[in-house]
Formats: sequence, structure tokens, C-alpha cells
Amino acid sequence: MTARMERLYLKLHQQPMTAKELAVMGMLILCRIGMVARADETPSVVPVKTLLSALNSDDFSQRVSAQKSLARQAAENPESLAEAFGDASAEERARLLQLLEGVFLASADEQGDRAERTLMTLADAGASTAEAILIGNARLRESRAREAIERLGAHLTYIHPALSRSAPPITAPGVGIGFGEPALLRVILIPETWIGTLADLWQFERLSHHQNLIMYNIRGSRLSVDDLLPLTAKLVGLQIVIRGACLGIESSPGSTTAEITAVIEKSAAAEAGLQPNDLIEMLNDTKVRNFSHLVELLTEFHPGDKIDLQVRRNGDSLVIPVTLASWKAVLARELQALPAPTPFPGPLGFGSPPPPEKPVPISDSDEMRGRANN
Repeated sequence: MTARMERLYLKLHQQPMTAKELAVMGMLILCRIGMVARADETPSVVPVKTLLSALNSDDFSQRVSAQKSLARQAAENPESLAEAFGDASAEERARLLQLLEGVFLASADEQGDRAERTLMTLADAGASTAEAILIGNARLRESRAREAIERLGAHLTYIHPALSRSAPPITAPGVGIGFGEPALLRVILIPETWIGTLADLWQFERLSHHQNLIMYNIRGSRLSVDDLLPLTAKLVGLQIVIRGACLGIESSPGSTTAEITAVIEKSAAAEAGLQPNDLIEMLNDTKVRNFSHLVELLTEFHPGDKIDLQVRRNGDSLVIPVTLASWKAVLARELQALPAPTPFPGPLGFGSPPPPEKPVPISDSDEMRGRANN
């Protein structure tokens, strides 16, 4: 029995537990039974439908055996539960969902991820109870997603809700309430140091309880707009912005020139000595038509690249060399970012997976298709 289960057991004998706690306790015990099956056991795989029917047997031993087998399958092959879901009765569906939720809550590793993704598949197919489970555990999903996303090189930026211009709503109960200072997820940054693959993009779907997020995809991440576009069906109001290296300046909306209205503190522009009211006329040998054109030109460069900007300042023409930087620090300062929320352990305390071995950056591959059309 794990330390967490021992504490729940003690609580059961010290004070009444809620119906939710009792249900979760039962599912956790069943799922743990399935996860810790002895290595020398080689149980035959019984169809999930058969096991569900056995739960109604008059033979107590058959019912217990079926419960153990279902728990084992939920842990080892959660997808098999989804396959049986369509033909199951309402009561059987409830059992399957409880088992999947138990594995998800009890396993902050690949087993938990597979159970969660199975719940996501069922929710997409119209299972409202599966969707309710995901929404109810939104804080845990976001916490696990953030750790996975940051291990892969991306970054989530949180701000105080009062600083949000569009005040995007939070649709999941309890998010930002009762978990310390309010912090609203606003920006997803996928930098040039991203080491994930297309298969890892599901991690961002775990943030579906947020709306109107902005995703910056930086040139060099090996991800294209086409790769990220399916996420807009999962994240309501998601805005995907393609950027190259960061210069760190602002201009008036709709400006017909590339005149600088503000220079972001400690940005590449600030380090190079660019000033408000400077008019950028050339980038290397290319004439800059307006600010939008400048942004488009910068998408062709990577952080660390050196460029020459020809600017008009007080009637004089100057050539200013600039070493371009990453967007991460600039976005954090510009958005007045808050520290990310403390990792949330979930109702059972199984929040974060153990640290993996140091990841090895992937090389260009057919899977990523090497597209660099950003």
C-alpha cells in the first residue's frame, strides 16, 4: 500500500469520507491492483465486454476476478476500454470511466497519459461524462502538461487576470481560485529550441479549459502553421503567430512606416541603441516598407543572427548593427509575467512524473518534414 493510500485509509477510519473520495479510493485500489500484478503472472486477455458481464455474476469470486482484470486492462491497455464503450450499457460505461479516471489520477507517467488521452477520445466522441472528468481535473492536467511542455523546450507565460486586455474567460471550475495568487495563462511560446515531435503536440490540448490563448511559433522550431492548425479545434480562440528572431520594438497599429514608438527594456533593440522615433529604412540590403514588412523580414532570422539596420534619426542616417535575441525574455517583460503556478498534485497527490533522462534533441526527420516556410 502506498503512503498516499495509507493516509486515505487512516482518514476513512478517523472521519467520514465524501462520496467522491470513497469512489476514487475504490477505483485507485482497483487500478493499483492492476498495476502491481506480479511479474510471473501471465493472465489471458479477456474481452472487456465479457468482464463487464462477469461483474453481474452471482459468483462472488467471478466478480472479484473480473474487477481485477478490468483494473489491469485499464492500466495496461486503456484503449481497450474505449473500444468496448460504444456497446456498453449506461452502468457499464460509468464503470469504465471510473477505471480510466482512477488510472489517470494515480499515474503521473505514461500510464496516466494514456488513460487521459483515452478519456479525451471518448469526450471527442460525445461522452459528456468523460468531458466532465477532464474539466473537473483541469488543474492537474494543466500542471502535468506544463512540466511536459517545458521539458520539450516550450514555455507558458502567465499574467495577472487584471492585465488581460480581452479578459479571456476560464471555463474550468477552481482554476485560479484557491490555489494561491491568481495567474492566467496567456501565451504559449514554442522557441527555436523546441525538441518535441508532432506526436508531442497533444500536450497543448490539455490546456483546452483556457480560451483566447496566443501561441508564438518561432522560426527554427521545425513546426509549421499546418502542424499547429489542428490545435485551433481544441483550444477555443487560439491565435497562432509566426515569428523569427526578436528585435524588441513597438510601432503604432496600422502604421504605414517602420517608425519605432517604444523599445522594450533589455531587448536586442535596446542593447543595440535603437530609440523611440527612429525610422527603420533598411534591413541589411532590403528596403523596409512598414512595420508589418519588418516583422515579415525578421521571420527569416534566428536568435543570435547579426543584422544591420539603417535608421533615420533627427534627419541623420545611421547604420546600427543588431544581434537578434530570443522572444522568451522579451515576452515575459512585455506581458509582466508572473511565476507559473505551483505544480498541482491532484486530489490523490500524484501530480508530476519522475524526472526523465536528459532529452536528446531530435534531428530533422521525415516526421517533422523539415518545413521552414515560416
